[in-house]
Amino acid sequence: MTAQWIEDVAITCRTSGTDYLDIIVDQAGLDFSVISALNALSVEWQSLYHGLPEAFILDDAPLVARIRVDDVQQMQWLKDISQQMVVKAPILLLCSHWSFSALAAWFTQCIDIFQEGRSGILRFYDTRIFPVLFTHVLSEEQKKALLRPVLFWAWQDRDGHAKGIKGSGLPQNRDEKPPKIDLNDRQLEHLMCVCDVMTLLSHSAPPAGRYASTQALFTDCYKGMVEATDQGIILDEAREAWVMKKWLAE
Repeated sequence: MTAQWIEDVAITCRTSGTDYLDIIVDQAGLDFSVISALNALSVEWQSLYHGLPEAFILDDAPLVARIRVDDVQQMQWLKDISQQMVVKAPILLLCSHWSFSALAAWFTQCIDIFQEGRSGILRFYDTRIFPVLFTHVLSEEQKKALLRPVLFWAWQDRDGHAKGIKGSGLPQNRDEKPPKIDLNDRQLEHLMCVCDVMTLLSHSAPPAGRYASTQALFTDCYKGMVEATDQGIILDEAREAWVMKKWLAE
């Protein structure tokens, strides 16, 4: 399923007028670094921590890389690594007409954010977080930073189904930079609800047959965690109990 999905994305890239597709690899979700493989295959890549205080972290850094769709070895590597990453850190694909250096610089600025005025890293490249940013976390103006350089984003949900978001994809203006994202407390709370759900599901499960898919389970649990936050429920046990009640609802 993953290999066919990549082929489908590659075809869409060709149709869009590019002979490459870009990927973001979350190395923190792997037990190994992909840098040596990228170098061996002559794949253009860059750490998204480049130029940031975290730049010294290389083997665990998120990487953006450009895969040529007509290069059989590069495409085969992408299919293989995507299959290895599908459980812990599913890969994020995108299509862009921007130069690689401009794209990498833009995304580095996108992850370098403020959290109520304090410096932080936005792990937008984590596909478990990425969709939630667009549905529950970022403002309409903040979303534009992630949509600006891409024709489309593509990823697989928790059931392996293809998902995507259309971007702006217009040519970059001279010296254009994304506005600094500053998340407020409410946005941070909604973002942390993802972690709360993952913690809950690591030790508890709904009755058999309650949900038709893993994605449906996560979506329902996430909505429940957001509700708990909005209700002012702070303690972990109480938050989990609030969500688990939904498992028993008709």
